Amino acid sequence: MKWISLFSGIGGLDLAAHMMGFETVAFVEQDPYCQSILNKRFQGVPIYGDIREVTAERLKKDGIGKIDGCAGGFPCQGNSTAGKRKGKSDDRYLWPEMARITREINARWMVGENVRGILSVDGGELFGDVIRDLAQMGHSVGWSCYGACDVGASHKRERVFILAHSTSSQQQSGTKEQRILRTMSPNEREQYNFNRSSEACNLMWPTPKASLRADCSCERKRNTPDLASAVKMWPTPMVSDVYTGNMKSSQQKTGSMHSVTLAQVVMWPTPTAQDGKNSALPLSQKERDSVVGAVMREGILWGTHTASGSVRSDKYIRDGITPTEYAKMVGGQLNPDWVECLMGFPIGWTDIECDHPIPWPGNPAFMGQQQYDYEPPRVATRIKNRAKRLKALGNAVYTLQPLPIFKAIADIEYGRVV
Repeated sequence: MKWISLFSGIGGLDLAAHMMGFETVAFVEQDPYCQSILNKRFQGVPIYGDIREVTAERLKKDGIGKIDGCAGGFPCQGNSTAGKRKGKSDDRYLWPEMARITREINARWMVGENVRGILSVDGGELFGDVIRDLAQMGHSVGWSCYGACDVGASHKRERVFILAHSTSSQQQSGTKEQRILRTMSPNEREQYNFNRSSEACNLMWPTPKASLRADCSCERKRNTPDLASAVKMWPTPMVSDVYTGNMKSSQQKTGSMHSVTLAQVVMWPTPTAQDGKNSALPLSQKERDSVVGAVMREGILWGTHTASGSVRSDKYIRDGITPTEYAKMVGGQLNPDWVECLMGFPIGWTDIECDHPIPWPGNPAFMGQQQYDYEPPRVATRIKNRAKRLKALGNAVYTLQPLPIFKAIADIEYGRVV
């Protein structure tokens, strides 16, 4: 399958799509540093800047043929609960452009990603517009909200994923389904599409519910499964388990991991674009609910960057030091290599001078735990483009979070489900 990537950032959605064997044929991203990363990691794939200037006609002139799917995390700043929540009045509101491109290229599939706040901004009107726009294109639409921690990450990062599938734009002209549709009345076709929409919704992960009790009367009335029983790809830590990232405990080398009980599991704050604005870890950051503040509070394994890479010290620094003492002992800053590990990217992915990023080794240890052997140091010194890298990572998606959706698409496209 061929996909176009909109609001691509550093390619988080595209990495997940590539894991399922999909091909990205074009990127749309206007940030210069993100463009440089995409150029480095997806060499030869064209990158367009302003989405307003991208049209189906232009793509065709540039030699880009039929596109099967459109994926993108359309700008979320106007929807986030951390901002002013201007919604559709925000200058960065660009969903209509994503809808336009999806319509123009006649894509069978659309995957959208946004923050949880999209569900409530403008009293829910903005999210309603998204669903309406896709339905008017003839798409069946489903959506779900779940966290990175639900697929094994050590931070929460709740995101809304929207999946749309067009049955009317399938390329297999003359299929049995299309012949049936042509014989239906408008009312029959509307009912048929409604039923297909319900089926598509069942492909999405259920939204977490307040109660999972089997004896709850409201639960007995529901036919949809709960999230705990639906998610089967990456288990999250359980009581008395050995947290192993993405391998069984028997496969781990001795000393490479350590036991984590449920009482010890504390999620890291999710990375944000603001993390790159902190030139160091001052005392004023200690109480902030940010990665920077958490590293300051919880302690760090520190290292410095040399010509040969990152060198870790075995000194574990705990809370209670003054900024002067901290600067003297460490002098480090939040390390983007470690944030890449936290976000599921290969180590060095956002370093445009790194030719061969290290494959993602696994999730970092939880807060309050000593780092795993494979983790980069949490802080380091002399990091080139540190602020730009952290900003890009803060705007990215945790790479494994959309993977269940792309897997479902692959299963349908390749006939692995009926």
